Amino acid sequence: MKLLALICLFCSCLLTEAVAQKKSKKNNQCSFSNESLFGQVETIEQHCYKAIEKGGRLLKGSRTAERYPASTFIESYGNSVANYDKQYRLINLRFYDEMGRLTRQDLHQPDPNVFSNFFIEPNPANKPAIRIKHEYNEKEEPSAKYLYDENDKPLISRFYFYTKKTVFIEFYSEKAPYNLKRRVLRDIKGQDLYKVYFDNEGGRLDSIVYTYKGKKQRVETTYAPNNTKKSVVTEKYKKGRVVYKANDEAGNFYSEYTYSKKAGNLIRDCKMYNSKKEMYNQQIIIYNPAGKTLSFKSLNDKGFITSSDSCEYDKFNNLTTKRLESKSEKNFKLFNRYEYDEQGNWIMKIVYFDDKPVYYIERKIKYFQ
Repeated sequence: MKLLALICLFCSCLLTEAVAQKKSKKNNQCSFSNESLFGQVETIEQHCYKAIEKGGRLLKGSRTAERYPASTFIESYGNSVANYDKQYRLINLRFYDEMGRLTRQDLHQPDPNVFSNFFIEPNPANKPAIRIKHEYNEKEEPSAKYLYDENDKPLISRFYFYTKKTVFIEFYSEKAPYNLKRRVLRDIKGQDLYKVYFDNEGGRLDSIVYTYKGKKQRVETTYAPNNTKKSVVTEKYKKGRVVYKANDEAGNFYSEYTYSKKAGNLIRDCKMYNSKKEMYNQQIIIYNPAGKTLSFKSLNDKGFITSSDSCEYDKFNNLTTKRLESKSEKNFKLFNRYEYDEQGNWIMKIVYFDDKPVYYIERKIKYFQ
C-alpha cells in the first residue's frame, strides 16, 4: 500500500508540475498552488500554525499541517519552500511536516543529473522513498523519465520517441505487481491517437483508438484483447468547448452542454439523459473571467438542488469564501482572510472552518533584485 501511495503521489506531482509551469497573462508567474504572483518572485517560504483566539485577538499556536475536507477539493501547501528562476519557472519545491522534517522534495530542473526526491515519511537518514530522473534529447524534448525506490531499484520507466507528426511513449513498471506496460501514440498537438495496455507477462489487454473530425468531434473506442469492441465514447465540440458526450455507441446515455454569459461570467449547463431520453441530472457551473468557479449546482430529475457549491474571491483572485451545501453530506463553510505585501502577494492568511479560526499561515517572499 505504501508503494501504491508513492506511485499515486508521483502522478499527482506531475499534475502539480504542469500547473506550476503555467504562466499568468497578467503577471507571467504562478505559484505552485496556481495562484497568481506579482513581481518577480525568487522564493516563497510558507509556514502553517494553529490559529488561537485569545483576548479578542488571533495568535499563532504550534506548527501544524494544513488539512481540508475532501469535498472542498483544496490542496494543502502549508509548510513549504518554493524557488523560482528569472524565467518565472518553479525549480525547487520542498514540503515539511509540523516538526520541520522534510517530507517531499521536487526538483523541476531539466538536468539529467538532478533528481526529484519524494519522502513518504520522515526518517533519520533523510532518505527519499522515490527518486525521479529526467533525460532530454538535443532539442531539449523529454526522452526518458525514470522512477526509483529508496534502494535505487527501478519502479517505472517512460521513454519518448519522436517523428515529424507523432510522439510515441512507452511506459514500463519494473516491480511486481505494478509491472503493467502501456504504449501511447500522440500527435504533435498532444492529442492521443492510440493506447494499448499489457499484463505482467506482456500479454495484450485492452486498447483504445481515438479518431477526430477536425476540432468538432472525438471518438474514443475501446477494444478487448481479441479486438472485439467494448465501448465507444463520443464527444462533440464547438468553439473548443464540449457540447455533447455519449457514453455508448447507440447514444443511449448522453450529456448535452450549453454555454452562455452573464455579467462577464461563463455559465456551463450540463444535462444528462438516460436511454429513454429522460433527464436524470443537471449540473450548472458559473466561472468568473479568470476561469475560477463561482458556483456549482447539481439538480435531480425533478429540478431539486441536491448539492451546491459557491465561491467568492478578492481583487487578486484569491479564494475568500467557499460554501458547500448537500443533501447527503454535512454543510461546510470556509473563509480566508489575507494580508498582502506591496507587490500584491499575500503574506498572511487566516483560515476559518464554519466561522472558527483553524490555521494561521505566514509567507516570507523574496524577490529578485
